[in-house]
Amino acid sequence: MPFLFDTSALSIAMSKQRIARHVDYAEWLRALPRREQFTCTTVVGELRFGARRDHLRRQSLDARIDEVLSRLTVVPYDLATTVHYAAVRADLTSRGIVIGEADMQIAACALEHHCAMVTANIKDFERVDGLQIHGVR
Repeated sequence: MPFLFDTSALSIAMSKQRIARHVDYAEWLRALPRREQFTCTTVVGELRFGARRDHLRRQSLDARIDEVLSRLTVVPYDLATTVHYAAVRADLTSRGIVIGEADMQIAACALEHHCAMVTANIKDFERVDGLQIHGVR
């Protein structure tokens, strides 16, 4: 099964201190075949934004992002994905549920590419109908 990593999951994986606190996640990651590891352009944008906000570590964070991305397949937020985005947003809105714009785009990418979502943000993503969740605890 393919897995799409969100910003929270990749942020944990990118930090030696944070991944050390998530032993089960680290072991699962080591065993997960490369061909099943995905992220999307929205996540890449969020990671780059985070790096830009940290002026002291910007270069090292950008280098770490590049390193991590070299091990993943990055899928686009494209026209086909917008169909899923519209369905997710309409459903959540009709139920009075608010989650972040980027999270809806990331969920739409996971749905478009038939991936389970890897996230530490379980609360928001579990509200998206049809989205399989692999929670990082």
